[in-house]
Amino acid sequence: MNRDIENRNAVLQGTWLALDTATDAMTIAIFKDDQLIGESSSPSERNHSNRLLPAIQELTKELDLPMRSLNGIVVGQGPGSYTGIRIGVTVAKTLAWSLGIPLIAISSLEAMAYGVTGTKETVGVIPMIDARRGRAYTAFYKKNGDLWTCRVPDGIKAVDQFLDELKDGENGYRIILTGDVDAFMPLISSFREMWDGEVIVDGSPLEASTVGTLALRYGLSRSVADVHRFLPNYTQLSEPEKNFR
Repeated sequence: MNRDIENRNAVLQGTWLALDTATDAMTIAIFKDDQLIGESSSPSERNHSNRLLPAIQELTKELDLPMRSLNGIVVGQGPGSYTGIRIGVTVAKTLAWSLGIPLIAISSLEAMAYGVTGTKETVGVIPMIDARRGRAYTAFYKKNGDLWTCRVPDGIKAVDQFLDELKDGENGYRIILTGDVDAFMPLISSFREMWDGEVIVDGSPLEASTVGTLALRYGLSRSVADVHRFLPNYTQLSEPEKNFR
């Protein structure tokens, strides 16, 4: 699926809250029209359930924004931590429903990937969230100028097999691996030796500001039609992975 992000003109108006809890970091951001006006992050997944709503209240108070002034909610829908995603999506749904405002869903992996592509040159990005036992929630995105392409959709994959498949395909441009890269450095080192192009390792955390930026680019095309029925993207294991488990 090709997405000419820069040419979209469906800019979200008003004040929007963006949040993501798919990783160990709880991250929130607030945009007014197309400008980031505030953000906050907390590194501990264990406190997401206790800290998310208070953190949102603290940030809106700091910016002198009543909750009723929000025009929409943007949530990272995963994949990633099962508990983390469930907490974030539940809070987002509750706020959208209670305030009667739109809810927009953005892939957490896509936001992680988009956050490290500050260039016009051709670059491939592999976002990674550790899923244990040599597996990761991952995908493959490619940026070529203004064109943003999802080449391999979000899923949970055995990292060694996934990297092998990528190096056997197209080659020769810059690749950035981002997210929970430390858990897979031996495999990444082997991939670097085989890839005919520059390989960059960037452990930058997922930020709600990027989740919100993607929502601004996509506009209401990513809005959730039925807030009550909306579910996180937990992803499904393949049959070999289920057997391995």
